[in-house]
Amino acid sequence: MRKLFFRGIVAWLLWRALGPESKPRFSGIQERPLRVPGRTVFVGAHEFFVRELGPQDAPPIVLIHGWAYDGEATWAAVAPLLAARHRVVLVDQRNHGKSDRIRGSYDIEDVADELAGVLDA
Repeated sequence: MRKLFFRGIVAWLLWRALGPESKPRFSGIQERPLRVPGRTVFVGAHEFFVRELGPQDAPPIVLIHGWAYDGEATWAAVAPLLAARHRVVLVDQRNHGKSDRIRGSYDIEDVADELAGVLDA
């Protein structure tokens, strides 16, 4: 009898959490696109796309996206909040977003050199 009771409780909790009327716990950043114009920066012969938010004279924060994303998709929910007190720089890394498709390695030294070049531009 106890087993049946606990199974019923577990089933009810699962239905409440995952049932048809449950609300998503994460609405997703796709619902909040970041509508900030960007600019193209050249590092050597390659183009990198950069978006900047916040006051230009504020302390900078550079936000780098992960693999298979871009700066806008990754940081759309966070960047506007940080931009209240910081200059937020979003860089589309090579082969992502609106940046150039570049053949070659993804050595950390190469990626760091490219990022330094973007920030110096």
